[in-house]
Amino acid sequence: MGPPLSLAALLILLSAVPAGVAAQDMDALARDAVGLPLRPKDAAAGRWTLRTGGETICTLALGAERGPDGVYPVDIPPLCAPALPPGLVGWKPVTDGMALVAADGQLTLDFNQWTPRDLVARRRGAPFLELIRPKSAR
Repeated sequence: MGPPLSLAALLILLSAVPAGVAAQDMDALARDAVGLPLRPKDAAAGRWTLRTGGETICTLALGAERGPDGVYPVDIPPLCAPALPPGLVGWKPVTDGMALVAADGQLTLDFNQWTPRDLVARRRGAPFLELIRPKSAR
């Protein structure tokens, strides 16, 4: 058995990882460490009505086919654009629900409160967003 890894060697190895990457990875681990994921088999894929403040904004569609990067497609009509972050390309199940994903792979809007018919994203300084499954889709 070889000598144990010294504290100095461990610090050298850790310093080789860029701080931003380590922080992003830790944030993702922390976010995904609790809760319950929303899975495509839970009927997540399909049409959802986007609402805020009790007002309907538009209807978008969550795709069912997972891409090689683990991201599922999302069809967002132009009517939805003002209520959502720019550059969204898909959605991804996360441990506490579902998140919309930007082109750079970042999770930009986390719907972390959900039931099979209702997804809720709370945003700082803005009204919460709801995705509601139409009754006909149950």
